[in-house]
Order: sequence, then C-alpha cells, then structure tokens
Amino acid sequence: MGDLVAALPSMAETLRGLVEAMVDAGTETLIVDVRDNPGGDSQFVFHLAYVLAGFDGVERFAEAVKAVKRRTEPHRERYGEGDLGTATEDPAEYDLGGFLDGEEDPEDLRELLTRAEGFVDLVDAVGDDGRYEPDRIVVATTAGTMSSGFAVAAQLTALNAEVVGVPSG
Repeated sequence: MGDLVAALPSMAETLRGLVEAMVDAGTETLIVDVRDNPGGDSQFVFHLAYVLAGFDGVERFAEAVKAVKRRTEPHRERYGEGDLGTATEDPAEYDLGGFLDGEEDPEDLRELLTRAEGFVDLVDAVGDDGRYEPDRIVVATTAGTMSSGFAVAAQLTALNAEVVGVPSG
C-alpha cells in the first residue's frame, strides 16, 4: 500500500499540471466539482488559490474565512513553534482574535503556509509565472458537499466563482 501511495503525484505536481493544461488549452472556464465531497484537508483551498491568483488570491481567500483558531500539538508538530502562538493543553483555549476582528495579517498567513512542505513545493513548482486565473470559475455542489468540501466552494467566491447546485446540508 505504501508503494501505491508513494506513486501518487503530489498536490504540487497535480496543480502544476492543472495550470499547464489550462494554459495549453486556453481555458476560459474552470469547473471545480465538489459534489458529495465530505471534506478533508482544508489547506487545499489555499493551494488552489495560490495556483489561480498567487499570494493575492490566498489573501482574498483568507479574508473570506471566518474561523476560530486553535493551535494544538499536531499543529505545532506540522508548522513548528514560531511566534504565531499556540493553544495550551487547556481544551477551552482558542484564539478568537482573527474571528472577532476579521483581520488576518498577510505576512502571518504567508509564514504559516510556507511552513508546510507541500505548500513550499507548490510555490517552487508553480512560481509566479505558473499562475492562471481563468475568466470564469464555476463550483458544482450537492447537499452532500460538507466541511472543507464546502469551504472550497465558499472560498472560491473570493475569486468571483459562481456556485451552482444544491446548497450544502
């Protein structure tokens, strides 16, 4: 099983391929199909934003997000200690600052994202020249589109995407 997983292309490779295919085809409309997507890694949407619009797109996505952050032990293991702050072992300790004031410091966001190896790979693979923002983005949803599956649809509206289909349950 490990060999099968290792043979899968990385997100950076997949998204770089997406950009190349859109450029080669002169894609005017990107259709993102999240129908019946139960969710998964909520960081994917930031990878997609970067491919479509660079760090400007990532910042627009972040402005569209309202989230209560809790920097837990798994978070610290993935992104390191840094100066972004972390929750203690107290399960009631959350960072409400960004949720209440609606502001996400773009430099903090950039620093956080570039701590993730996959995002760094994407920036290296795509670079600023690899971005491709099509004229139109359409996101297809169903009542079975949930969690970070729906976050893709919601956050793509920051890039003027149209969401079509049945509202999420």
